[in-house]
Amino acid sequence: MAEILSQEEIDALLSAVSYGEDVQVQAEPTKTEKFINTYDFRHPARVSKDQLRTLQNLHDNFARLLSATFSTLQRAIIEINLVSVDQITYSEFIMSLSSPSCTYTFRMEPLEGVAIIDFSQSVVFSFVDRLFGGRGTSIITEREITWIEKSVMNNIINRTLRDLERTWERIIPLECNVEMLETNPEFVQVVPASETVVLISFELKSENVSGLINLCYPYITIEPIALRLGGQNLVSSSKEVPRDELEKNRKRIQYFESKIKANLGHTSLTIRDLLDLKIGDVVVLNKRLNENVDVFVEEELKFAGRAGLKGKYKAVEIISRLVPEGLDAFEGTED
Repeated sequence: MAEILSQEEIDALLSAVSYGEDVQVQAEPTKTEKFINTYDFRHPARVSKDQLRTLQNLHDNFARLLSATFSTLQRAIIEINLVSVDQITYSEFIMSLSSPSCTYTFRMEPLEGVAIIDFSQSVVFSFVDRLFGGRGTSIITEREITWIEKSVMNNIINRTLRDLERTWERIIPLECNVEMLETNPEFVQVVPASETVVLISFELKSENVSGLINLCYPYITIEPIALRLGGQNLVSSSKEVPRDELEKNRKRIQYFESKIKANLGHTSLTIRDLLDLKIGDVVVLNKRLNENVDVFVEEELKFAGRAGLKGKYKAVEIISRLVPEGLDAFEGTED
């Protein structure tokens, strides 16, 4: 690439040509480009990317635990997904909350300071509606929750914190205890407004509602264990589940309700035959009286049974279990 001469160098060159002198022109030294990294002092990066990844992996597991817990409480399928893990200032977190809110502060002993968890209004009213016999729909309203609704949410937050303890036990054993419930986020002042916090957001989805759950850790709370938030601390996740943990999970499953139905048989009718049906008509099914009937668990064929009576109730006796490799084969003997 040709070098560009300055105006002084051009004048000197023309003057030398006029008087027949030899002039050597020295090019200016090439300037090296410097790359400048911008730094926002309002958002100091006090948590490293590796630590954020560790928190993300931890709370992916927390989302799975919480999904199972909420599904058991509501007797419905609840899906919870981790949305984001960010570090922001405390004032930005408070400004992101709606008012009125359902915001809990809780301690994470032996760590100092407190953390915050916030349930969106749609999630709160969905829990209340479901636990009082509704379909789990959310009432779109802007009002503070009542004392009865607070008592319902106390059970929810206690279950949530137990799952959070199980999440953190891979890093440090914690005991989480609720400190207070606040419905106005402006009154939740646990750290200075400029303090860095780690905000972890989850999205709750069910058949009738969706909403956010926000978990906020002030940096001063997790600072004592910041060095433990490295990728090497998650290697232990592949270890075997303790026997007492398996027993707890087995007990949780025992009280989970499932739909079971027996298919006594089926047949085909024309629309004309269906319209001509009257009291006393007999519809012949494709199974004989002494044949086994199919027993379904949550729409999946699992057992072979025999229809009959138990006292004054109609019943199905389970006589064998289906082999997983084939739905037409059975294993076991009659009970």
